[in-house]
Amino acid sequence: MRQRRAPRRGGFADFGRTIRVAAVVFAWAIFQDYLAHELKRSYLSFNLSQYPALAVLVDEDVRSWDRRFEQIKKRYKDFAGIALSKLPSWPQVLHAQQLRHALVHNQGQYTKAYLDTDLAYRPTEDDHYGFMAPGGDAALIDHEVIPLSLELADSVLAQLLTAATEVRDAVDKARSD
Repeated sequence: MRQRRAPRRGGFADFGRTIRVAAVVFAWAIFQDYLAHELKRSYLSFNLSQYPALAVLVDEDVRSWDRRFEQIKKRYKDFAGIALSKLPSWPQVLHAQQLRHALVHNQGQYTKAYLDTDLAYRPTEDDHYGFMAPGGDAALIDHEVIPLSLELADSVLAQLLTAATEVRDAVDKARSD
């Protein structure tokens, strides 16, 4: 007699969460690329063919922006006189950056850097399906997965768009002054 198998439950990734994680990660990459592109377009679009050594230095610096967000911030200050950290949307940018880092580098679990942002989302009883949320930030770090709801992911994307608009406006203002 053949035994009946119990129906499969679980074992599969939450597809919705997978899409939301990808959206946040790609949104951050696009935001960082936009900042680099806007800075290069506005302040480094010179024909340096007569100065090959300088062209090499500029190209090397621009290439470093791909993985070094702090370098982009520094170059905005150096070239445009714009302190990105003073923009109204900067807390949202830091939140998005640290959320992205937690999703990519910490398997989606809370990190201290993420929880140190002003906008860090902390789980509620609803996120734990009726169970009590862990007590305090220390219990979350490296133990709990950040509940990445559609609303949270959507707000991060909207905040990065707002920040990109603020950067463009600041660049336009700096160039016109």
